[in-house]
Amino acid sequence: MAHSTALVTAEDIYQLIRSAAPEAIGEAAVDTPFDQLDVDSLTLVEIAVLTSQNYGPLVHDWEIAEAGTFAALADLVNQRRVLEGAS
Repeated sequence: MAHSTALVTAEDIYQLIRSAAPEAIGEAAVDTPFDQLDVDSLTLVEIAVLTSQNYGPLVHDWEIAEAGTFAALADLVNQRRVLEGAS
């Protein structure tokens, strides 16, 4: 699948998860820290798969937990996309 070269935003990832796996984030807002979400390791894997499939670079579940927010996850994805484009 070809991926857009536009920057991924926190809102993009939030809306992706909201539409594909709403149970993963419940009533959370885009600025809700991940540690305030009721997510388990399986949910983190689901978010990692959705993010990787839709935005290109491989993102691991533990990296999502470390990122801590949709904004930090978007930054990670964008950094990876730049690195992949440079290779």
